[in-house]
Amino acid sequence: NPLTIVYGLLFFWAGGSYFYAINSNEMLVCYARMITTLVAFINISVFLKDREDYFNILAAMFLVVLSWESISVINKFLDGINSENIDEVILAASGNTGNKNIIAASIAIKIPFAVYFLHARKTFTQLLAILLLFLGFYALFILNARATFVGLGLLTVLYLVYLLIFDRSTENKLSKFKPFGYYLFCLIAALALSTIVFNNIKEKNEALGGYDNPLKRVGTIAFTNEGSGRTNLWGFAFDYFKHHPVLGAGYGNWKLASIPYEKYYSDDYIVAYHCHNDFLETSAELGMIGLLLYVSLYLIIFFTQLKRIINKQSTSQQRLIAAIGIFCLTAYFIDATFNFPVERTIMQVNFAFMASLIFILPSSAPSKKRSFDSLFFFLPALLFSGIAIMINNQVFDSMKGQKLFSGDMDKDIAQIPDLEYDFPTYPQLSYNSIPIDAIMSRYAFKKNDVEKAIRMLDRASRQNPYIHYSEFAKAGMYYKINQPDSGYKYAKLAFEFKPRSFSAYKNWLYGSVQKRDTVAIDSAFSLYKTYRNEPRAWVEYFNASMVVKQRANQRLISLADSALKYFPDSVNLFTNMKNNFLASLNNPVRSNNAPVVSQEMVQVAQKNLEQATLHFNQKQYALAAKEYLITANIDVTNFVHMENVAICYYSLSNFDQAIKYFSKAIAVSGNTAAKSYYYKGVSEISQGKKEQGCASIKTAISKGFQGDVNYNKTNCNF
Repeated sequence: NPLTIVYGLLFFWAGGSYFYAINSNEMLVCYARMITTLVAFINISVFLKDREDYFNILAAMFLVVLSWESISVINKFLDGINSENIDEVILAASGNTGNKNIIAASIAIKIPFAVYFLHARKTFTQLLAILLLFLGFYALFILNARATFVGLGLLTVLYLVYLLIFDRSTENKLSKFKPFGYYLFCLIAALALSTIVFNNIKEKNEALGGYDNPLKRVGTIAFTNEGSGRTNLWGFAFDYFKHHPVLGAGYGNWKLASIPYEKYYSDDYIVAYHCHNDFLETSAELGMIGLLLYVSLYLIIFFTQLKRIINKQSTSQQRLIAAIGIFCLTAYFIDATFNFPVERTIMQVNFAFMASLIFILPSSAPSKKRSFDSLFFFLPALLFSGIAIMINNQVFDSMKGQKLFSGDMDKDIAQIPDLEYDFPTYPQLSYNSIPIDAIMSRYAFKKNDVEKAIRMLDRASRQNPYIHYSEFAKAGMYYKINQPDSGYKYAKLAFEFKPRSFSAYKNWLYGSVQKRDTVAIDSAFSLYKTYRNEPRAWVEYFNASMVVKQRANQRLISLADSALKYFPDSVNLFTNMKNNFLASLNNPVRSNNAPVVSQEMVQVAQKNLEQATLHFNQKQYALAAKEYLITANIDVTNFVHMENVAICYYSLSNFDQAIKYFSKAIAVSGNTAAKSYYYKGVSEISQGKKEQGCASIKTAISKGFQGDVNYNKTNCNF
């Protein structure tokens, strides 16, 4: 059969990519899934061959699964319908697939089997099909998956074309279009109900988020990056194909080849993994020959079924079965155009059955049987199945291990727990394309095995030469073992390769602080905020600049004003930072030999400063004082932190502590902290020490801080 031959050729062409793949280990991981699908396809095809009588049973099986998937989605949605965040409820309505888009595609490919039973002769069967069709449509509208909306539109058109042109089951037009009437009724009823439900949700909860009633959701379908978010990915894959038209990156290796394209588009160490189009991804991985073979699978299935529909010798039942095959192919084709079903297990099960449908009807052409056919297929299938089982089992074990370590990725090495896991040979890459060796190197470093950690990172660089996580990890390690030059080198490389990575940005700032390289600090900030203009980028820049300078200049003060305009939700944070800048103008000029605060200390100081500001705004003055004091003990040359501690105690009417910390702030400032002088005086007056207090207030006034004029006149007569 042409389909089996072409599928086999695609299988061997993909297998040959082992010898040129960027990562041959990852190629085998993905190839194992192809083996599973191919073997399933062959087995199902053999089972269904020339067994038209099996189709009713097969269709009924798919309806059972359709009912389970639809009800699970609807039930999950109804359980959370009163939730404040309905988006999370929709995203969680994934059944056993792990993703709402996957279950939507799985439901869509089963809809044609419900259509099949609309043509049944028994009324009960038709009613059951109508019910399940309605549930399927309603579930799809709940899921808000735009690709399936496109698929439903195309399915509706194809169904109507089939009835108009090819259906010869009856000459009575009313009877011919009755099933289509049922179909439209289910579609419109499900659409109306879901629209009403979503509108009611929106009335009760304005924060509906990105999902909406289906009619509005359809209006957001657009082939632009803003509309679908996929066009950049498609462009990347096509560009790679243009430059590698013969062989490509190797099967399953687009996730690596895409990384250089995403340098200026993806944040941190996030990798798109797939380009959301199996045709383009196949072209990028297997070149022109691979693409032609893959497209040929669809063409063979389509024209084989179309030929049966057109064939005058086909019965009405056979034409309908062939039409159902085309409808299923259409649903899968749409998913393959907008997603990546070739990597989704449940969709590959659906594909194996859908492709096998071309064998269920007897072929009009005579076939020659060979006695060695069974043995010819059985032995290779057994061999390849064994390989696939071994690799898939190792991948499963690896995923269990990766789950243990995934929560530590954003933690400092000092904070990660002592964990061990014996990862198998497959895969070398984690779920986010970072090599497992790179992840585990941090645990080796935690155990002071520096040489092993560096070896693992070197190995990781070969496993994924594009993500450059190893450079980032090496920088942190070299800083910790007091090799700042090496740390500086790798931090610079990591940031150059990933200018949208916040972690790489912080690492590079830290290295620049160590070198006291204000030019590098300024350029890093300028580059990073070009792509990610967010509050924390400004905070890290301000901290790095102040650690080096200890005195703000007019540029920093102006930037603080800009931050206040850019980030209205962070007014308190940047107001506090601006005040610190203004206060720092009284700081003594920093000595060139002054110690540099470590990156970890800067991060701790900033975290506590943010918490302190939050507590202060909530009038939790005791907690705020504690956090401000931690910051003051790190940033010891900035008197404002001590002043903030004192103000917290002043607000609590704890004047003893207030006077203590106002005095410390004055000492740190070199006797220039006028505000501290003033409130120290007010605190002293509150304790009955009027003479001392008035002297402090007088000093504050002489330094330019007037305070409350009426208070001064009432208590000190000036």
